[in-house]
Amino acid sequence: MKESFLVFTTPEELIKFMRQEKEKAERYATRFILIDDWQQWDNLISKLNFEVSNIICLSEYCNGKDVFPSLQGVINSLEAMGKDESILILPLA
Repeated sequence: MKESFLVFTTPEELIKFMRQEKEKAERYATRFILIDDWQQWDNLISKLNFEVSNIICLSEYCNGKDVFPSLQGVINSLEAMGKDESILILPLA
């Protein structure tokens, strides 16, 4: 398996890359974005909110305290969205 990681020093660099990549037919459908701390998280999420058409918060799919999100609920929401939608999936809060 070929491993490749892209490193961006600012949210703006990442967003610029994502906008360019969106124009490519062979682009990857999924990206995992790793960050170092909460300040970077807040900064990045506040900017990514404007780049996507939908946001899914996994914590909204939990049916009680200390439970995993309902996978079927997430799948149903994803299927209800259009195929050309851009979606930001946020982890558990």
